[in-house]
Amino acid sequence: MSGSGKATGTPLVFGYVNDDTGTAGAFPEETAGTEATISYINDHMDGVNGHPIKLVPCSDDGTPARAASCATQVLQSNPIGIIGGADFATSSSVPLFEAAGKPYIGGVAFSGPENTSTLSFQWNNTTAIGGALIPYAIQTLHVKEIVGLYPTGNGSALQAMQLSKEIALNMGLPASAFKIESFSATAPDLTPAIRAAEASDPGAIIGATGGPQCITLAQAMQELGAKAALLLPSGCFSKQNEAQAGSAFNGVYAGGSAAQPDSPQWQSDPDMKLFNTILAEYSPSTASTPLVSFALDAYQTVMNLRNILLTLPSSVITTASLVKALRNTANEPDVLGTPYSCKTPPIKSVPGLCTVSGFVYEIQNGTDNLVSGVVNGAQYITSVPGLS
Repeated sequence: MSGSGKATGTPLVFGYVNDDTGTAGAFPEETAGTEATISYINDHMDGVNGHPIKLVPCSDDGTPARAASCATQVLQSNPIGIIGGADFATSSSVPLFEAAGKPYIGGVAFSGPENTSTLSFQWNNTTAIGGALIPYAIQTLHVKEIVGLYPTGNGSALQAMQLSKEIALNMGLPASAFKIESFSATAPDLTPAIRAAEASDPGAIIGATGGPQCITLAQAMQELGAKAALLLPSGCFSKQNEAQAGSAFNGVYAGGSAAQPDSPQWQSDPDMKLFNTILAEYSPSTASTPLVSFALDAYQTVMNLRNILLTLPSSVITTASLVKALRNTANEPDVLGTPYSCKTPPIKSVPGLCTVSGFVYEIQNGTDNLVSGVVNGAQYITSVPGLS
């Protein structure tokens, strides 16, 4: 990482939109991580060859109207590009960025046009839930039957389960060996859902969920003495969730496209050390929040972007030069993640996703133990339901 000291040159302007509030979900830690990382880069790393990064943010609430308003607002500053956040309403914002010729860079790819836009470049994605966990379950745990669970009415979660099924079928499981079932998003007790899933005696149950439902699923598995392996997104495993779940999380597997902040295998990594330093200095309250993984996603996005910008001569850092550099990335090192290639995206029909690989962790006594290398399910994906 080149540069030290405070950046004092002409600012490099980037827009930013994130769901800081909203009924569907709120991710203020994404904003905290983005702002903290940019502040540290500007104050201690000489920005980008002397140029500070200037963020023009807009706080979204996950609704289409607000997302469109935010997009219009940040475009008024004529930014070089847009730093992605965690936004459920990108269907209303990304098309406006694309029409203005501005790249949408990083953040958290849910299930919107950030996956399919040719001006979108994504390093962190929800497809890694199945992209890492399903190959691991079949190849390492040797499961022969899987049940996918998702909250009723959650389109993104259903999409993740449909994609997981596609991977499993392309790996040789028959269609009858992967069942997809839903459960009530408001049910306080999920033992009926687990009992129904266990009826076919699957080797694994994969849940596309988050928040308290992660705990409720694990507790239901424990209460019923379920034999299947439970597979969940890595976002389930915050310090708070692990403390509340206790022994119910023992033996549960987590899959995600980036490092786990609390995994002991990552603590000596220089980037993880820097991430912790940045939060301690610029956003100390964020380090203890349930969604600190979203702050790490933000750190990953900003650092990856800076690494790309450092390859460009300072005099020609423009929207066009940045887009060209992004489109030419091949097997690029991903900060606290897996290598990415935007030049040849792993799924041709989903060009915005520059990687779909990830890592798998096994939770034991509140510790996120890394149990795999890079697991890449891309070879088993031909389309993404709802996107391709």
